[in-house]
Amino acid sequence: MGYPLGNFPRYAHQANRAALRRQIAQENSAATLRAKAQRELMIEESVYRYLEQYVITMSPLSDQGVREIAEMRERMDRIAGKHSEGKRVYYGYLGDTLRYFCRISGICPDLQTITPDHLRRVVRDLGLENLGPNPFVLRSFT
Repeated sequence: MGYPLGNFPRYAHQANRAALRRQIAQENSAATLRAKAQRELMIEESVYRYLEQYVITMSPLSDQGVREIAEMRERMDRIAGKHSEGKRVYYGYLGDTLRYFCRISGICPDLQTITPDHLRRVVRDLGLENLGPNPFVLRSFT
């Protein structure tokens, strides 16, 4: 036997089909990664819109409140700037922003004590809840 086991020479039609399958797999992988990134960006934008509706209505009660609301609006502007560029800010920063909002508003004291990983999951779940159904899933209406 001239060849070691499992190491046979490829015929031309096998090599062409293997190359085509490899190319299709790489294209599908890249498309999937882009779709996942777009989906995560949509979830982040959903969280931003949710927070924005409450931040707009905030009014300060003291000088410290004026500074805290200004800081909150700066954070929201940074997030909006990143999203307008099509870039993500990631759930950690959104979680910190949500935690800061809750602290200055005096709501959700439990949010101040949870771990960063848990906070990221809470923020993502909040975004998914406000996003609605997955626009990337095709449904049949038969």
